[in-house]
Amino acid sequence: MLVALASFALAACDDGEVDPDAGAPDSGSPDPMDAGPDAFVEPDTGVSTCEGPPGLYETGDCTVIAAGVRAYQPRFGLWADGADKERYIELPAGATIDTFDPDNWVFPVGTRLYKTFLQDGVRLETRILEKDAPGNGVGAWDMRVYAWNEAQDAVTEVTNADESVRQNVLGTDHDIPGGADCVRCHGGLDVVNGFSAIQLNHDLGGVTLQTLLDEGALTQPIAPADADAPGDATAEAALGYLHANCGHCHRENASDASAMVTG
Repeated sequence: MLVALASFALAACDDGEVDPDAGAPDSGSPDPMDAGPDAFVEPDTGVSTCEGPPGLYETGDCTVIAAGVRAYQPRFGLWADGADKERYIELPAGATIDTFDPDNWVFPVGTRLYKTFLQDGVRLETRILEKDAPGNGVGAWDMRVYAWNEAQDAVTEVTNADESVRQNVLGTDHDIPGGADCVRCHGGLDVVNGFSAIQLNHDLGGVTLQTLLDEGALTQPIAPADADAPGDATAEAALGYLHANCGHCHRENASDASAMVTG
């Protein structure tokens, strides 16, 4: 009886013993280490990697607007040949806009304004005005233009690109102006159009005249009652359109380039 039990124990030990020369058992699945370096697939993290216009969006994303950049819209629209627009401004923290002349605001160094043109929800171009020197006028500002790619995840600066690059963007009838064209419209005392007392005197959302007053962002407060076009609703709409679309050239303090347009 003892012999039988001993034999059984030895048999059990023999069945569980691993032969070091026998190799690993075949599981029927390929060894991932044998697949080679080209077989590795980067896992999809779901994180966006978009390189949009400098400073407009959060890093690596083209849907979340960067901190400190705020939307605004003019009360009276500027003609855009059927395109939609998104407008944003970034004012330096703690800085104020010089409104000593209520019709000619002078912006602090570091101000950035963005304007993106879209058709059917597709971004075509983004224009940037950035004040990089004290004083006012064209010489105090850097003006740049960026074209969006078809995937909507990257832009290319085309400020001084050949005209062929700037025409019929993404298969549309939209053309992007060149750098020399910018000053033909942005030729006022401190170049900015559409961000003024009259244009921000509304409750349409975004940064408004009242927003700036509440924040103490104007050196000289401007009462909303003093920032209205005169006349009834029809006259106000007509004067507002002329103010928005003609006034930046047909005005005092227009640049020489703007004067060329007016004749």
